[in-house]
Amino acid sequence: MNDDRQTQFHLIAEEYTASKGVFDEDDARVRRCKEALRRLSDTDRRLFILYADIGSVRKMSQMLGVSKSTVQNRVTEIRRKIIESMMQTRRNRENE
Repeated sequence: MNDDRQTQFHLIAEEYTASKGVFDEDDARVRRCKEALRRLSDTDRRLFILYADIGSVRKMSQMLGVSKSTVQNRVTEIRRKIIESMMQTRRNRENE
């Protein structure tokens, strides 16, 4: 790994290391993530949680009896929705 990438990784690791105040209920990122998950349809939320639990598109496609590309496309779309929702919530809070 080159020095720039190591530095970036180190900064990310520092920011996202589970320490006091990070990833607790008062962390704004956790609140935005929870809000984004609540905004998903029941089906999308279930699929996303299943994907998080299983961690494998292949296993999920076998379990659901659909193609890997179908699962990958749905997971990608759900992730996009979550990211957009979290960004919108952040912009709304910044504008308040």
